Amino acid sequence: MQDSIDKDVRLFIPQKYKFLLFGGNFLFSKRLYEIAKRELKIKRIDFNNQIESSDRIKGLIKYYNFDTFIFTSEILLKLDEEDFIKFKKVISSLKDLSNLKFIFISITKPLNPTPPNYYTRIQGIKNILDLKQDMFYEFSSFITYVDSNIEKNPLNVLSSNSVTSLSLLKNDVHLSDDIINDIIYNRKGTGNFSFNNSNVSKTFKEVCNYAQTQSKCSLNIIYRKKPYEIVNNRSVADWRFELGASLTSVIPNEIKDNLDLIIPVPETGRYYAQGLASKLKKPYIEAFYKKAEIGRSFDISNVERRQEFIDSKLGLISNLVDNKNVGIIDEAIFTGSTLKTVSNLLKSTNVNKVYYFIPSPECKFKCDYNMQPDRKLISESFSPDELSDYFNIEGVYFQKLSTFSDLMYPSGYNVCCFFK
Repeated sequence: MQDSIDKDVRLFIPQKYKFLLFGGNFLFSKRLYEIAKRELKIKRIDFNNQIESSDRIKGLIKYYNFDTFIFTSEILLKLDEEDFIKFKKVISSLKDLSNLKFIFISITKPLNPTPPNYYTRIQGIKNILDLKQDMFYEFSSFITYVDSNIEKNPLNVLSSNSVTSLSLLKNDVHLSDDIINDIIYNRKGTGNFSFNNSNVSKTFKEVCNYAQTQSKCSLNIIYRKKPYEIVNNRSVADWRFELGASLTSVIPNEIKDNLDLIIPVPETGRYYAQGLASKLKKPYIEAFYKKAEIGRSFDISNVERRQEFIDSKLGLISNLVDNKNVGIIDEAIFTGSTLKTVSNLLKSTNVNKVYYFIPSPECKFKCDYNMQPDRKLISESFSPDELSDYFNIEGVYFQKLSTFSDLMYPSGYNVCCFFK
């Protein structure tokens, strides 16, 4: 076992829930860990092809006073029959600990080849748990779209493996973060929670079409890809720098002349802001900061949870903006949640004037793949001219659609979310 349990963990675990994640090095488990750690004290034990003794795990639980034990069925894919018997004994032994809650996450139709008795194993684990006290989650791997890299996402893997058909609810491809948040926020819940995807049937051809469509989606360049990734022989950072610089054409001269600072919303606004600051010859400064590296709010469809998430992750060095006219850069406005939080933070300062500069056009369509159906776009409620009042700032300026299209279309990227 890797030394995943820090020696000084007792100094940091709050009095509320203390989670131990077993098998934290698997795909979905990694994502769960990344999201949970933003507000919980969760530690993980990675699985390295051998089962730890129950005494060892019991000792860790007692020593660090963990009260919740989480594990996924991903571990069942890696066990031979002898180790599976050992694993069941460990789980049964841990049930002897009073007040220890179990959360078992069963991933059906996993991407990895399943042993013949995979589902029998799942049922065997479930039989050990007490659903009056524990939680049992069940959902398809197709829902757990946890990697934006098209070469690694489950649908592309499936198409590469020549799977002929599958059932997939197309709007579930980004539900992994929602499910994880449900697991965290529902920690007091008990019983069986099933997320099925039987509403829509997708053929192999449609799956391949999905992968092809997403590989050419402009949202990949705007925010999904990493700055160092290469698109058409250019780094994504370079694309974003150019989009930021081209914003100068939509900003009135009197505003340009009076700006004191160009400030990005971390971290996606960074290269856009650098491009604009360079073009305007204005100081670039990072006045906002992330309180923790905790993932993307865009992938959370629940409005209230997304707003809580954003509020929890952003901070502002207020003295940097005092008595200044500032231009704030974020990559896009979809729901407006992030920039609403930015506005609220700025209200507590002595900032003079605030403008939002957006390097993408106004988003007018919900993406069939990248947005949940219950995610209301801000463009459905407000025109661009009304956004200044909504955010309580001096102005909002979007990239010209023609400028954006001229850059994206010759490179083969679609901009369908921005047309109406």
